[in-house]
Amino acid sequence: MPDLAAILLCGGASRRMGRSKADLPFGSETLLERAVRLLSAEAQPVIVSASAGQRLPDCVSRSTIIVRDDDDAHRGPLPALAKALEAVPAGIDRVYLSAVDAPFVSPSWMRHLLERIGDCDAAAAVVRGRIQPLAALYRVGPTRSQAQRLLAAGSGRLSSLLEGLRTYLMDDFQTADRRVFVDLDSPEDYRLAVAELVVKGAETPARGPSSEG
Repeated sequence: MPDLAAILLCGGASRRMGRSKADLPFGSETLLERAVRLLSAEAQPVIVSASAGQRLPDCVSRSTIIVRDDDDAHRGPLPALAKALEAVPAGIDRVYLSAVDAPFVSPSWMRHLLERIGDCDAAAAVVRGRIQPLAALYRVGPTRSQAQRLLAAGSGRLSSLLEGLRTYLMDDFQTADRRVFVDLDSPEDYRLAVAELVVKGAETPARGPSSEG
């Protein structure tokens, strides 16, 4: 097992989805259960970043750390990431960053990033000309410092994180790898992802958010 942890952001407001994404059913699991399982295949611990008072499905294992962000959840994901980075155990140098609404976590993609990061501070993909701060690999020390600098300057944007880091940028990945960048912002995104899971994974469809009373 490499010296790798994972941070899973799941404290967003979910306004477009209309309900918490963490406990949305996806196949035989919730989105949170699925993310923790897949991330744990390559990274331990998995640090789940939740908002204050957020109810989480009962999927916490001994390899999972829950960090609750007591600050204003509307400041963006960067404060939550900064707090989660403080929970990374000593001796772990690299962390993979994901979000609970990204259902196609790929352990092979995580290994690919580990192979590419070298002595850089981060390794991230470029998709359609945009650098992706999620599904990316970071070195803990430089990333923690950069996050604190941005917060001190009043920025909560995750997209600013890579601007001050020495980043290995990747645009040579396979088409199949692009699934790791799928995120579920709306009920329609969710229905399409469930349909793809059923077709490719032969799993029983889960109930969508609009089907619950």
